[in-house]
Amino acid sequence: MLRDIVDNLAPALQDDVPFVFFGHSLGALIAFEVTRLFRANRLCGPAALIVSGRTPPHVPLVRPALHGLADNDLLREVIRLDGTPRELQSHPEMLKLILPVLRADLRLDETYAYSQGPPLDCPVLACGGQDDSEAPLSTMREWEIHTCAKFVLKTFAGGHFFMHSNSALFNTELASFLRSVTQVMV
Repeated sequence: MLRDIVDNLAPALQDDVPFVFFGHSLGALIAFEVTRLFRANRLCGPAALIVSGRTPPHVPLVRPALHGLADNDLLREVIRLDGTPRELQSHPEMLKLILPVLRADLRLDETYAYSQGPPLDCPVLACGGQDDSEAPLSTMREWEIHTCAKFVLKTFAGGHFFMHSNSALFNTELASFLRSVTQVMV
């Protein structure tokens, strides 16, 4: 299922302008796989890959699957991660719209099967929250095996959505990394 998304997304992203992929949580996995597809098809890939809030693809998820939970249980787990405002609980019509999409995203993430391949040749920045139970810092360092280029691990105070409570510092670190990558390209 994730392969279908990656296969359909990659052609739309091809361009002659240098670019960087950033993905958080499931987005990190998608960015990683699209980067691998670019390499496999000998296309000009991203100048760098920035991943956050996701265990490396070769590491199993640290929690049980959520996509099969009943709606109330799923909502409780998502609220626990601070990924959905608690106010949504009082709006059943919004929940009916959001929960199927969220469930589909979780299914993609939770049924992903990593296939081994050579490391990427672009730099990788991995960002993690010190209290992220979804992507513990103990696993975030393992993103390093997925590149033969520069690897940087940045940690931030907070949980799974650390970039919201640390937006200024997060943006500063991203800018610094992007400057280092673009200097290499010049």
